[in-house]
Amino acid sequence: MIRAELEKGGHSQALAYFESGQVTEHGLTFDEIVAVSELEREIGSKAKFNDCSVIFLALKLDAMLISGDKALRKAGKERQIEVHGTLWIFDQLVDRKLLPSGIAASKLEHLRSLDRFFPEADCQIRLKRWQE
Repeated sequence: MIRAELEKGGHSQALAYFESGQVTEHGLTFDEIVAVSELEREIGSKAKFNDCSVIFLALKLDAMLISGDKALRKAGKERQIEVHGTLWIFDQLVDRKLLPSGIAASKLEHLRSLDRFFPEADCQIRLKRWQE
């Protein structure tokens, strides 16, 4: 379902991770689809079925949830799932020297220019550190 959303949105870079095997697809059985539907009703209108499927799989696989979606992050935290967002991913990449800090700053600025929400104070701390 998530892959279909990525395909519909033309997210070829994200889809490449499926092709390379770096991201694993998980199918759902009929009973699991029913469980996701129940989770969707429990969470309410803020989370759609696909969002709830991600929460369901995080619980099932005891996995971390990575999302920038506020409602999804809140629902994950309420279920004691470890939740992180885009800034955390940047931190991990820079700290592990997988992404030069100057490029991280440039990419973060680009994402912010697309009207994606990021906490301003947290961004400024990172941008100052990364641009030094």
